[in-house]
Amino acid sequence: MVSSKSNETRGVFFHTSIYSFGHLVARGLSFLLLPFYTHLISTKDFGIYSLIISVATIVSIFFHLGLQGSFIKYFTASKNLEERKLIFSNLILIIALVSLPITFLLILFAPFFSEIILHNREYHFSFTLGLISILFMTFSYYVSVVYVTLERSKRFVANTIYSALLNFILNVVFIYNLKLGIDGIFIAQILSSIVLIILSRDVLTAYFEINLDSKWIKSILKFGYPFFFSSLFTALTEVFDRFLVNYFLGSEQVGIYHLGYRFGIFLNLFGLSFRSSWIPHYFNFITNLEEGKEIYLGKVFSKLLMISSVIIVTISLFADDVFRINLDGVSLFNSGYLPAAKIIPFILFGYFFNLLMSFYSLGPYISGKSFHFLNLDLLCFLSNLILNIILIPIAGISGAAIATMIAFMIGSLYLYIISRKNVNIRYENNNVSILLLIMFGFTFLSFMFSNLLLDAIMFIIFIFVTYRLKIIDLRSLSSLKI
Repeated sequence: MVSSKSNETRGVFFHTSIYSFGHLVARGLSFLLLPFYTHLISTKDFGIYSLIISVATIVSIFFHLGLQGSFIKYFTASKNLEERKLIFSNLILIIALVSLPITFLLILFAPFFSEIILHNREYHFSFTLGLISILFMTFSYYVSVVYVTLERSKRFVANTIYSALLNFILNVVFIYNLKLGIDGIFIAQILSSIVLIILSRDVLTAYFEINLDSKWIKSILKFGYPFFFSSLFTALTEVFDRFLVNYFLGSEQVGIYHLGYRFGIFLNLFGLSFRSSWIPHYFNFITNLEEGKEIYLGKVFSKLLMISSVIIVTISLFADDVFRINLDGVSLFNSGYLPAAKIIPFILFGYFFNLLMSFYSLGPYISGKSFHFLNLDLLCFLSNLILNIILIPIAGISGAAIATMIAFMIGSLYLYIISRKNVNIRYENNNVSILLLIMFGFTFLSFMFSNLLLDAIMFIIFIFVTYRLKIIDLRSLSSLKI
């Protein structure tokens, strides 16, 4: 029987660290495949892969129906086993009734959609595999996320790591040994998602049964539909630039652009983990503080900047050097992908502003005005769309990365303004100012130099300056009390 275990109240970064570890291993293995991909998959095919993934991401929003938040809310608040069975079973049945027909129709007309989206019918099988992979990923998400709602983080992380290891091994076998190209990536994902479901079979045994309840279905759909539109605009903000890059520059540039985005993985996974922990931590812990809430929030904000600055400066300085690593005449990355290095700093700052959006999401939650999230996602999408159309013809893939960065900056500013009305934060102004100056300054310097020795010297200076000014405290950085 799947059961929850009571946990000691911890700081938000303690909870974030648990999920970060699982994300780090899973995404780290995915990142290790990048050099492998660049030598065995052309920039054109990798661009096609990115476009299919973008389509699948949008399709997945219709699979989920905005019910992720509803599921976690209702399942966590449920009082007994029978109620949890009802919630889980109906959710899975709803998603199956929606996703299976959509997948069938899209696969049936795969050659047509391949022609329209990819401008080539020969990729219709890859398109089909991409749709099937997102279908299995959807079901594996809900089966495995039950462990999160039950606070069984170790089981969640263990299953995630096992699935990621299998995915890594299958990628090597399918792409290197069997020469399946991007099809091998999708097949590996399908199989690893199936294994993740099998590893979580105790969830299915404990909570799944054929039992449709129209009253409950109506309730959860009513709660979830605003999140559907919000999720749709979020997905479009994240992936629509690929289609515009393809339109203006071609699929080869999409492949290079997609590879550059993957270097933002480390800041992104930290952001994902923080987002998972932040709101529950606020309502479970911070709201119960009798005094010092404003100071506590200010310390959390400083620590976010501290961690972000280390990640952004380190990757910005050394990303281009990684592309130039050559061992006995063999390059780590195929030189055809080298232009991806120049967009990495913009991508990192895009994820940084996205992280600030997570921090300032407190405002709408506290006020109960969830429509701000819909406004936010629509604002980000329209800003990103307009800026991409303007900047891609001028600056190429750098323009696309800058457009996304600015869109998320606008989004974080919007939530900051909204949150000021409901959330009092006592910022550590001195630390915040210096951290922002150092973070932007050293990243700017990374554009000026492309020499490993100079990058190493600047990194040492960065660590020395922040340490001497007591801006980055290694003991504080490793502490999980906040």
